[in-house]
Amino acid sequence: MSKPSSLEHSCPSLTITATKNCQVCGKLGHGKHFGAFTCRACAAFFRRFAQDNNFRPCEKYKICGLPKNGWFNCKSCRLKRCRNLGMTMDNFQFGRDPYVSTIAKTQNTIPTTVDIFLGKPSLIIYCARQSGSADHFKFNVDLHYLLEKAEKVLEKGPETIIYSSNPLEKLSFGLRKICWPDTSTTKTVTKFGRDETFALWEDEILKAAKWLTYFDDFQMLSMQLKTEIVKSVWNAFSRLVRIASAAMARKSEVCEKNMLVTYIGDEFLVADYKKMVFDISWCSNYTHEQLKL
Repeated sequence: MSKPSSLEHSCPSLTITATKNCQVCGKLGHGKHFGAFTCRACAAFFRRFAQDNNFRPCEKYKICGLPKNGWFNCKSCRLKRCRNLGMTMDNFQFGRDPYVSTIAKTQNTIPTTVDIFLGKPSLIIYCARQSGSADHFKFNVDLHYLLEKAEKVLEKGPETIIYSSNPLEKLSFGLRKICWPDTSTTKTVTKFGRDETFALWEDEILKAAKWLTYFDDFQMLSMQLKTEIVKSVWNAFSRLVRIASAAMARKSEVCEKNMLVTYIGDEFLVADYKKMVFDISWCSNYTHEQLKL
């Protein structure tokens, strides 16, 4: 009896694998994807369009035939061929993306700093007073009287009647009229404390309410809903207006880069940030230098 070849014993790790082509396009295949043996390109195509396939209809009434040299002229027929081979999203294996896995592992290993854990800057943490100390207090500001003024503005409606078929043009006109008056007096501010803060808040809330009255659809809402919208947007609205005011002032060379500008009524306020004194003792135990970090 003849013995087996010695090749099997000398090279035990040697295996012979038959080369298979992609069942979809006919090019060199990579492996089994979604239930069929395909190349990487066809697997990626099916992953992308299996559920969302807003293709144009086949120009040859779905009889494009087999691909030429591995290329399809019709995405619709390519997807149909994938499905005819039994490819389905049910065979998709989730959680295999190495990038996502790496991000998840990294997030779990990042240590939480004291600043992030307590929600305070490091300087505040070391300067914070103990909760049992006599000077520890919480300061609340009641803005109900400002909201009552805002409701009167909403009831009154826009200050100037504007006829425009374009609602955005109407809002733009109202914004210019309310936030940037044609005539104003310039005032230099050297100190910012409680009185200045309340005056700024009142002006900003009322300006937001006045601007919204130029929005016709907003006027059709109930007073309760309109008040809630004013409460929600006035702070963001005011910050954007201040940024725009500073940009226009610097473009016109009215102020320098280190200056703060804003309008309160018809007064154009200008302040040098480096020279201005901030008094926040009325609402906080911390100094301005501590809070600005």
